[in-house]
Amino acid sequence: MPILFAKLPKHSLRQHVASKLRQAILHGSPKPGERLVERKLAIQFGASVPVIREALVQLEAEGLVAKSPSSSCCVTQYSIEDVEQAFALRRVLEGYAMQEATRRATPEQIRSLESLYLDMLDAARGGDSVLFLRRAYGFKQYIWEIAGNRFLAAALARLVQPQFGFLSIRLHTGETLDLIQDAYLHLPLLEAIRSKDVEASRHTTEAVLDEMSRRTRSFAVTQSSEHGKERLQKA
Repeated sequence: MPILFAKLPKHSLRQHVASKLRQAILHGSPKPGERLVERKLAIQFGASVPVIREALVQLEAEGLVAKSPSSSCCVTQYSIEDVEQAFALRRVLEGYAMQEATRRATPEQIRSLESLYLDMLDAARGGDSVLFLRRAYGFKQYIWEIAGNRFLAAALARLVQPQFGFLSIRLHTGETLDLIQDAYLHLPLLEAIRSKDVEASRHTTEAVLDEMSRRTRSFAVTQSSEHGKERLQKA
C-alpha cells in the first residue's frame, strides 16, 4: 500500500515535505532500504518533483536517506558488511582527526568541547534519544573542526551522517540504547584532547570506535533478522 500524505500548502513546501517524510521514516514507514521514488512522492504530497528532490537532499544531509550510484534514493539501511567497512575507514580518518585536534586544540576550544559534552550528557539523562544523537554528532563535528582540515571534516560527515540516521530510525522503531552509557563512551575522547597526548589520542579513538562498531552491528543484526522474518511471511 502506498503511503498517503495530505496535500500541503505551497509556502515553505520543501520544509513541510522534509518534515512529514522525516517523521514517516523515523516511525518505520517507509522502512530501511525502501526506495523513495520522486514522482510517486510528488503525487502523494501534491508537490513538484524539484520540491521532493530538494527535501530528499535535506534528509540525505541528516543521514536518513542514502543515494545509490544510480542516483535513486532509499531509506538508510546498514548491513553487517556496511558496518564493518564504515568503521574500518572511520578508524583511519577519525584517528587522524583526533591526533590533529589534540595537537591544535586551544584552551578555549577545549572548554567549548567540554560544554558540548555536558549538553550531550544532559540529553542522555533526560532520555531524549533524538536530541542525544544530534548532540553526539555535534560533539564529533566540533572535534573535526578543531582538526582544521575541511576536506577531512567533509569526508567524515559524509561517512558518519548515515550511521547517525540509521541509529535514529532504529531508536524510533523500538530499539533501546543506554544513553548514559553511550554518553560516557565519548568521555575518553574529550580527556584525550585535554591531555594533549597526540599518540594516545589515536589509540583512544580506535578503542571507542570499536565499541561503537559493536553496538551498531547489533542494530544491523536485529534489522537483518526482521527482514528475514518478513520474507518468510510473504513466501
